Amino acid sequence: MTRPAGSGTPLGGAASRPRKLASAPAAAHRNGKSGESSCIVLAVEEASAATARSFVAATIRSWGLHVDEDVTLLTSEAVTNSVEHADTANVVLTVRHVGGRARVEVQDDDPALPVRMPPDPWRAGGMGVALIQSLSKAWGVEEILGDGKRLWFEVEL
Repeated sequence: MTRPAGSGTPLGGAASRPRKLASAPAAAHRNGKSGESSCIVLAVEEASAATARSFVAATIRSWGLHVDEDVTLLTSEAVTNSVEHADTANVVLTVRHVGGRARVEVQDDDPALPVRMPPDPWRAGGMGVALIQSLSKAWGVEEILGDGKRLWFEVEL
């Protein structure tokens, strides 16, 4: 099930089947083509956020498109969230070209859903979900029954 952000609450409830989201028809957009995608498996380590940023940027460039810094920032936040908080063996990062957007998906094995933290000027970190909600065009979390979750977001290309 795809769930949008909740304010200060876990994004979840009872386990359910992941919902397949409709994608735009495969049509050319600028130089890239809708429907293209790339995937990488990341280790659960601090360096994975940098690897993820580089991978997303290189993938979007390979489509002949401009890389907006928001997509790399949000990728870093999503991967860091999985690396720091998920009980998982690895993190799977997928980048898809859907219509005029890049859809970035971060999947881990932990069924615990991310929580949007209230702002706190005295706390270091904890703003990843709020940033994803603020800077993306769309986002959500898909529960994967018996196999963790997939946080995704979309940004304009």
